Amino acid sequence: MNTPAENLCDRSWRVRNSAWLLGPILSVGLLTWASLWYVSRKTGRADWRRATQAFGVAGAVLFVSILTLGDGKKGTSTPGDTVGALIMMVVWISSIAYCVRANRPWLIWRAHHTGDAAWYATAAATPTPPPNPSGPSVDDVLLGSASTAWAPPPPPPPLLRPPPPRDAATTSAASPAGPIDANRSNAADLSVQLGLAPEAAQRLVAERTRIGGFTHVDQLMTVGGVPPHVFAGIRNRITLSPAAPPPPKAAPSGRGRRLDL
Repeated sequence: MNTPAENLCDRSWRVRNSAWLLGPILSVGLLTWASLWYVSRKTGRADWRRATQAFGVAGAVLFVSILTLGDGKKGTSTPGDTVGALIMMVVWISSIAYCVRANRPWLIWRAHHTGDAAWYATAAATPTPPPNPSGPSVDDVLLGSASTAWAPPPPPPPLLRPPPPRDAATTSAASPAGPIDANRSNAADLSVQLGLAPEAAQRLVAERTRIGGFTHVDQLMTVGGVPPHVFAGIRNRITLSPAAPPPPKAAPSGRGRRLDL
């Protein structure tokens, strides 16, 4: 289907859709009202409806004028004949001028409504009732009105059952909850509760022993070597108990060292 611009640029399309101008031209203005009635009915324009009425009255007057022409003797003309001829020419020329002027907006309207379906093709179809999900009734089968395209409804979706509960020990190890003392826990507890690799837990315990216990939570990252992205997730669960004091050193004995000469 062509676009409106392509239709307006097509000369043959313009000629075909301007055929309604033949009415006022060939009928000497008598059928101008019929041509205008056609385009006004299509477009719904009120000014063309009024022009249809006006040219209908003018066509009736013109028809009466034609009937009165030639009543005089042959070779003579009466004032009535002259007036009738003038009325015929005025109505004819004015009808052609008006229709030619109206042809441009008519072509523009027609170009935008070329693909419109006819009135008989747009009649509302009888709605088809939806199929009965429970199948055709006994009356439908006996009367022969049961639809042959009926199909049983699809089965309901399967029920989703919740997964079985996991073992308590596995759950606590996989997703521990609660604080953990970084100064009292061994490497195994730190690895399970904090999700650290065994090597990282061993290194954390070694650094804790070396410095005599952590005094601030950030030392697990700065001293213990816990990666920053891991430390950000476990920081709020770490507690630090006071570090155990180092064992007292043995007091030196009062005796000095004896030298054998």
